[in-house]
Amino acid sequence: MNSLTKFYDLPGNITLGDGVARIDMFDKHPVQDNDKEQKFVFSERIVLTMPGFIELYRLVSQAMSDLEKQGALKKPAAK
Repeated sequence: MNSLTKFYDLPGNITLGDGVARIDMFDKHPVQDNDKEQKFVFSERIVLTMPGFIELYRLVSQAMSDLEKQGALKKPAAK
């Protein structure tokens, strides 16, 4: 089995439907001299089954909790 590592600058839209989750991934677009804002362009879509998406959510939630415990991330103040 081949292993592939991909890098994305940020996730974008998440669409849920038909038993799958579609996550759009974006990359930074090169900044032109006259551009004031960094632009992001669609790069690729990741498609997961619902059980896979739920597991991804569980893993990301655990990672966020670990970052909070390490002091690398602060919980937002309650409103």
